[in-house]
Amino acid sequence: MVILLFLSATTLNAQITKQSSEIKKDKSSNIKKDSKQVKTHSIIVKFHCANGKALIERELLKKEGVISASANLETKDVEIKYNPKLVTEEKLIEYIHEIGYLVEGDPADTKLPKKACSH
Repeated sequence: MVILLFLSATTLNAQITKQSSEIKKDKSSNIKKDSKQVKTHSIIVKFHCANGKALIERELLKKEGVISASANLETKDVEIKYNPKLVTEEKLIEYIHEIGYLVEGDPADTKLPKKACSH
């Protein structure tokens, strides 16, 4: 019975991984079909560690209109490829705030819905 549960969990995990991979492929193939739907925006984000980099990249991909996100730990630059028909540059900044980070140029009194990092 334990082996059966382990095999079921392993199979389920493999299916989830496959579905996630297929979703990313669908996003990529749609981009190639119509490159006019893709814009790139770079934002300086106030994160400081590898966990923050991973969090930003992972969470931005879950947001509507975001195609890819790449954060540079040294420069703090986050490059976001997005569909301008679905999301604006202002909304991208809101997404970063929702994740829990400030961006360069935010007023000193900017309030975040949550703080991403405790250190």
